[in-house]
Amino acid sequence: MRSRKIIGIAFLGIVLFQTACFKDKIDETKVLTHNMKSQNPYLENNKLYFASESEQVLIMQVSSRTNKFLEVATGNYSPVYLAEVDITTIKSVDTARPYEFEMKMEACATPRFSISILDPTGQKSWVHYDLPLSKNTPGYIDSVYVNEKWLHDIYLAESNTFKLYYSTELGIIKFDNANSCSWELNKIEF
Repeated sequence: MRSRKIIGIAFLGIVLFQTACFKDKIDETKVLTHNMKSQNPYLENNKLYFASESEQVLIMQVSSRTNKFLEVATGNYSPVYLAEVDITTIKSVDTARPYEFEMKMEACATPRFSISILDPTGQKSWVHYDLPLSKNTPGYIDSVYVNEKWLHDIYLAESNTFKLYYSTELGIIKFDNANSCSWELNKIEF
């Protein structure tokens, strides 16, 4: 019994020692470049107006855009690094169609851009791109016809429940959800 106590105390001491030794050791800081951040055109309080094929209007507003650094562990006992994260939240103004987008740019080992959508049924889906977006990015489309005009340098991403068309100049320009409803950007109030 006494030997179990000693082993237990020794084990606890080793765990505490390793935690104390490796805690708060920042190995490096990964940042998003200005080019990467500029690929998200939204600012807080921008309003986006989308129209459906049935001429319904969906008004969304950028409710927040924040930039912060998060600690990211590279392994169990490896040092951590600081990763810059830029998060934009866009919510429906109309509560009858409560869509919500969260756009997250992360400066991790491979910088990435994730967009999640929460649809009116409460289903959440994600799409991802590697940063910076370029003509070599998977899903790149030269041009798309949206709301009676051609838009260029578009990125298409699909999940199991929606398709999203993204432009670094205008942001989300079109999205189609699983029930075949399509919303196209009509205008943005910057």
